Amino acid sequence: MSTAASRDPGLQPERTTLSWTRSAAGLLLNAVLNLRSGYVHDSVPLLVLSGALVVAAAAVFSFGRVRRRQLSAHGPEALADPLAMRAVTVAALLAAATGLASILLGHWH
Repeated sequence: MSTAASRDPGLQPERTTLSWTRSAAGLLLNAVLNLRSGYVHDSVPLLVLSGALVVAAAAVFSFGRVRRRQLSAHGPEALADPLAMRAVTVAALLAAATGLASILLGHWH
């Protein structure tokens, strides 16, 4: 039996879609919590970073939908879009920066 025949190509698109959705949900939750923190502490930089993180979460969700369509149309062999991978990297870095700003803000107040 070959390796390609032993793989189950039906679950890979579903796992990928769920991964994109979880990533977007995590980013959105981080953004909402930091928006609240920025509002409570009246911190404009934190509000701006959190707003950008909301946009990044929407972009990750959108790229996830595109990826789901690619996998549905072409199967597991569909190549991932390099732009999507860069967007997720930027979103993760933005989430880290927003979290760090929130932590530092807590120490200053």
